[in-house]
Amino acid sequence: MNQMSVIGLISIPGMMTGAILGGSFVEQAAKLQIIIMFMLSASMALASIVATVLALRVVVDKEHRVRLDRVDVRDHAIWRVRA
Repeated sequence: MNQMSVIGLISIPGMMTGAILGGSFVEQAAKLQIIIMFMLSASMALASIVATVLALRVVVDKEHRVRLDRVDVRDHAIWRVRA
């Protein structure tokens, strides 16, 4: 999500300039810019929705109660291996 705030300033103009310098027409480069921006936005939105739904399926039970006992409170696996 943080990357979306700078995508119009850094990433996209670089791709558009690269397409223009590569020999594409300006209209094609602009369309490429718009398509890439929509694809990045859609993938970020889809990933956020999937992560939220999966987290809710784990934490919320059938009676729509939040079950904190289903949340793993152990240290991360890397920290367990190091110990």
